[in-house]
Amino acid sequence: HAPAVYLEGVFTPLKDERLKIIPGIRYDYYWFKDGASLDSWDPRLAVRAQVHRTTVIKGSVGLFHQNPQPWELFEGIGNPDLDPERSPQVVVGIEQGFTPFLSVDAQFFYKHMENLVVAVFDDVSAAEDLWRNGGVGQVVGGELFLRWKPHRNFMGWISYTLSHSTRQDQPEDDWYVFELDQPHILDVVASYRFPHDITVGFRFRLVSGNPTTPYMGALYDSDVPGYTGLFGDYNSQRMPVFHQLDVRLEKAFIFRRWRLQTYLEIMNVYNRQNPEFEIYNFDYTEKAHLYGLPFLPNLGVKAQF
Repeated sequence: HAPAVYLEGVFTPLKDERLKIIPGIRYDYYWFKDGASLDSWDPRLAVRAQVHRTTVIKGSVGLFHQNPQPWELFEGIGNPDLDPERSPQVVVGIEQGFTPFLSVDAQFFYKHMENLVVAVFDDVSAAEDLWRNGGVGQVVGGELFLRWKPHRNFMGWISYTLSHSTRQDQPEDDWYVFELDQPHILDVVASYRFPHDITVGFRFRLVSGNPTTPYMGALYDSDVPGYTGLFGDYNSQRMPVFHQLDVRLEKAFIFRRWRLQTYLEIMNVYNRQNPEFEIYNFDYTEKAHLYGLPFLPNLGVKAQF
C-alpha cells in the first residue's frame, strides 16, 4: 500500500500577478504485508516570472524519493532495511511566444541521485549483504519544445531532448553510462483537419540506442561443456538508433446526441527493423539482433455520447 498526501500553494506577491511562487510538499508512506514500512518527505518550490508580454522565465527545485523494487526488499532474497532512493532536482527555463499560436519552450535540467539500490557482490554472505543503498548518479541535459497550437486546421509540435545519464555503484568504482541513457530523443507530431471532419496526422520518433556491453570473446569450459562469454567494458557500445513513422487517418461523424469516430492507424509505415536485443551464437563469435514490431495497421471505431 502506498498512500500519499500533497500540499501546494500559489503566491502572487505583485499586483499584476506577473510573479508566481509555488511551494509544495509531498509525503509518501509505504507498507508491506510483512509489516515493513518506508516513508519520505519531498519539499518542492517552483517560480514563474513573466518578464515580457510573451516571455516567461521559470525554475523549480525539489526533492524526489523512489521506493526500492519489491524483490529488493523481500526478506530472504532482498534487504528489508533498504531506504528509499533520493534525488534533488533543478530545472530552469524560458517560454517565448512568437504569435498567438507559435511558441517555444527551452529548459535545462539537472538531477542528482543518491542512496541508489545496487547489488554489491564482494563479501556477500546473505541477501542483506547483496542489496545496499550505495549508488549515486546524475542526469544533465536540456529540452527544446516548439509548439504550433491549433490554428487554421493545423496543429503540431517538435520536441528534442539532449541528455547524459551516469551511475557509480560504490565510491571506489568508476562511473559508467546508465543502461537507459538516451542522449538524443526527437519527436515530431503534426495533424491537419480537412473538410468533412477528416483528419490526417503523423508521428515521427528518433531515439539513440540504449547502451550495451559487448562480448569480446569466450573461454571453453570442458566441465559444462560449453563456452563462457568474456565481457568487454560495461555499457561501452550502443544499440543502433531507433526511428519510426506512424500515420493516422481519422473520420468523424457528428450526430445530434453522439459522435462516431473511425480511424486507420499505421505504425512503422516504412517497416523499420528496430533492434531491441542482442543475441550471440554458441561460441560468441557472431551476434544478431531481435527486432521490435514491424509494419502494423490498426482499424478502430469509437463512439462518444
